[in-house]
Amino acid sequence: MDINYTSLLLKGIIPFNDKVKIYSPTIDEITTLGEGKFSQYVKPFSITIRELYSGMAEIVDQVEEAFPTLWDMSFDKEGNKEIGNMISQSDKTLHQLFAKGFAYWTRLNEEDFQFLSNKKAICKKLNWVIDKEEYLNFSECIRAVTLSKPNEDLIAPKNMSKAQLRIWKNVYKGRVRKLSKEQKVELGDKILILQGSSASYISFKEIGEMNYYQFNNLLKVFMEKEYYEQTLRIYTAYKFDTSDMELKNWREKISLQKNI
Repeated sequence: MDINYTSLLLKGIIPFNDKVKIYSPTIDEITTLGEGKFSQYVKPFSITIRELYSGMAEIVDQVEEAFPTLWDMSFDKEGNKEIGNMISQSDKTLHQLFAKGFAYWTRLNEEDFQFLSNKKAICKKLNWVIDKEEYLNFSECIRAVTLSKPNEDLIAPKNMSKAQLRIWKNVYKGRVRKLSKEQKVELGDKILILQGSSASYISFKEIGEMNYYQFNNLLKVFMEKEYYEQTLRIYTAYKFDTSDMELKNWREKISLQKNI
């Protein structure tokens, strides 16, 4: 899928095809919705079968082989229900989450989407047929909009021996515990960081009107710039030996974030 990241930055839109546009929500829209609800619109298009089942490493290879993607799993009666429950922490099926997600990102209605027995879905309003390839391309766009990436530390290696499985289970549990104890940076925290880091005043109203992709890129710019300035102060301190050190200008490290 060829994504115009510059257009996404400025307009907050990815033209998916001649009928469908994918919209990057504004910060205001996400805060009104709530981060928990927002994540339910992201996960069906960003999480993988392997990521979901890595805590059950003894079966993850078999499950992934049988159902390579969430789209494949959603057309299995038990899998549709099980994965939907895992992602939503409720009794919603995966097909219901897909319909809600497609509707949210395209600004259509959940009722516009119908899943068929031939492993396809259709949006009658636009005469848009969604098959596995279409789903994968759509998912790539959502990962671009949200900059979603899997936590590689929580993904089980393939083809592990029995001894490796025992080790992995302990490692996995330890990493999950550590992650649960780490302080989570919420969207409100990021808003304050951006507002406080800017040399010129950016009002909260202006931040609220930014699209999500725009906000995350701008935040990264300010954090890179702040790191550079702090490092520069250390380098220029008279007691600090910089003869063997090189400091690149922060501008050299800035580019649009891309989920590739």
